[in-house]
Amino acid sequence: MFNTELQALALRTGKIYVHQPPVVPLHDVELFLDIEGVPDHGTYYLIGVIISTRSRLECRSLWADSADNELSIFKALLQITEAHPDPPIYHYGSYEPKALQRITKDYGQAFDAMRKRLVNVNSFIFGKLYFPTRSNILKDLGRLVGATWTCSDASGLQRSYGD
Repeated sequence: MFNTELQALALRTGKIYVHQPPVVPLHDVELFLDIEGVPDHGTYYLIGVIISTRSRLECRSLWADSADNELSIFKALLQITEAHPDPPIYHYGSYEPKALQRITKDYGQAFDAMRKRLVNVNSFIFGKLYFPTRSNILKDLGRLVGATWTCSDASGLQRSYGD
């Protein structure tokens, strides 16, 4: 349950308030998922996956340089998740489940097993932690903890080919 009084207090004082400490279970392997798209076109161009183990982080960027490559990045995502069949797949918000649902509908790909493993990180935050921001958008929270971007309106569309 969201507490508007605590949110107002956080905004007024510029402090973070903890109503209920979140309980985040730890796993030997965890996957973190971020999907980027162009809502006006209804397409997806980037899937970021982090595979985290106790001793290593592996970052994967799956790019679709055109709408014709969209299905191939989702198939690559499916291969990654099938190679790691047990760990939770953390994401933030509702965008990723909706993307998987749309890809399933449009291309007939089976993402059911993967969707059952999705864990919305926002469920650990909403109603438990109150930030001095007007939203829980990741960029707003990132700025709050000192993250910066080279562009004020940074997105995956500004892909860097130099890396």
